[in-house]
Amino acid sequence: MKNILSVEVNGRPAQIEEFQILSLFNYGHFTSTIAMNGKIRGIDFHLERLHKSSRLLFGNGIDKQRIREYIRHAMKNINEPVIVRVNVFSRETDLVNLGKTIEPDILVTIMKAQIPTLSSLRLQITEFERDIPQVKNVGSFGQIYRGRIARMNGFDDVLFLDSLGRISEGSIWNIGFFDGDRIIWPKAEILPGIAMQLIQAGLDKNNIKTVTCEIYPKDLLDFKSAFITNSSIGSQAVSSIDDYEFSINPRLNSILSDAYQINPLEHV
Repeated sequence: MKNILSVEVNGRPAQIEEFQILSLFNYGHFTSTIAMNGKIRGIDFHLERLHKSSRLLFGNGIDKQRIREYIRHAMKNINEPVIVRVNVFSRETDLVNLGKTIEPDILVTIMKAQIPTLSSLRLQITEFERDIPQVKNVGSFGQIYRGRIARMNGFDDVLFLDSLGRISEGSIWNIGFFDGDRIIWPKAEILPGIAMQLIQAGLDKNNIKTVTCEIYPKDLLDFKSAFITNSSIGSQAVSSIDDYEFSINPRLNSILSDAYQINPLEHV
């Protein structure tokens, strides 16, 4: 891929055999975000995500300082804004030794940052639940396929309902709503996205009212605006969900942007 600037495993250039492992045995987890001049917003949140998920999937956590060193090494001499993706996998894991506690390997990929071309999104609702939703796992077939179907149907992306019919999350992002007074997050089994966590922390600091509750499609009529959150963009407005139309609220956009950016960029 022409946008890839660097790919390293455990702090050295990745080998072809390691790509073969990744392609043949789809087990692991990752985190992804934007880096600006060697700084990342919410780096501690990303490291804690990797640590918790590694304990769950491999029986071992990760050395957070080691991850920092790997990221710094992979970004060496790269000064432009980039996407940093950290994959945690194991060269030792296969179907024979799945029950073992394993020291995981770390793949760091540095890619050119891409600027979103859409000012707002049109979303299509579909029923889907990710496996182990609290983990940003590499088993992405389900959401990618459903995102493809949504685009074929003329939408920009897909919004998921869980098995109880509740609105949960999107393909690679969280969703929130605004009723004119409060920001509302869906209550469901979701991946607690880093951007969502940072925005919530910023909203708390700025004394903006928020609530988390179960949201069903019929409840969309109660909301004036909607938005998504993702570490690559912070937040982005939603113009429609199926046939439900939402207003684009400059004040809300400013509130969300301020809440996100109040969390400083930090050296890796």
